[in-house]
Amino acid sequence: MRVFLFTLLSCAAASVLHHAPCPPDAIVGGLPWVQCNRSPPCVRWNWATPERCARLRLDHEWPTYDPYVRRNHSWTSARDLFHNHLRDKTLTLVGDSINNLWFHAILCEAARNGLEIQPPARIVDTNTTILQMGWGKPSRADTAGYLAASDVLIVNYGLHYHNETEYEKDMHRVLADLGEFNKHPGKLALFRETSAQAFAKTGAYAGVTTMGCAPTPPETAHDNLVYRQNEFIRRAAPTYGVSVLPFYEETLPRWNVREEKFCETEARQHHPGAECTDCTHLCYTPTFWAERVHALAEHIAQSHVTV
Repeated sequence: MRVFLFTLLSCAAASVLHHAPCPPDAIVGGLPWVQCNRSPPCVRWNWATPERCARLRLDHEWPTYDPYVRRNHSWTSARDLFHNHLRDKTLTLVGDSINNLWFHAILCEAARNGLEIQPPARIVDTNTTILQMGWGKPSRADTAGYLAASDVLIVNYGLHYHNETEYEKDMHRVLADLGEFNKHPGKLALFRETSAQAFAKTGAYAGVTTMGCAPTPPETAHDNLVYRQNEFIRRAAPTYGVSVLPFYEETLPRWNVREEKFCETEARQHHPGAECTDCTHLCYTPTFWAERVHALAEHIAQSHVTV
């Protein structure tokens, strides 16, 4: 036990020290894009541009770290993902702002792995196009459009729903369309789980009474609106021939890797004294997204659909 505890403490200490100092461009245009005065420091998604990611190829070159990521990993890289699974394909991410984080993170991981990116989002080495289409809730026209444009899809809806009956009704339609899409040769649609939120210890925004990010206690971690949405998806998706990409449990412990006060800083540009706590959007940490790239590649490789 003593040896095990020592190992844990040593790893934790190594994780904290294993990152670069606060960068000189932490504040751009009067807005902080990197919050250095917190633990761990928070990097906002729009600081992690492909150009910057191409320079910061090693984890310790980043001004942040992920205290929850598994160390000593052996993961599929973005280079493998694009060369082995997405060559000559269009990858589309559909959903709300969390899928926008996925979009920018996948581009960043591609750049970190030495792949050439032609703006806005084409991987030159493999002739792969990456699209991101943002909607909080689906419409039939939206669905038809992104199905026609895509070879591989990562779809999520969830955080913009506050009524479970409405959500289940809409997702039955979405899953049916994705299931039909998956019947076509070379096509693959995955439904991504909705991410956990860290508002007021609930794991979901619903029921928030006080502002501030905090760990979700065990009694609500698996009994909140977001978790029930994911339970429904995990039950329903296989009946339509759609696989589910895990994301809730991966985001649940990361309560202190949220953008939190970024929104307040922006709001005060126009509304002095504004208060805002963002316990939904994740800070950018390269190790977290490298693990997500690995999970995506594994899901594609294990799929019965040949992409």
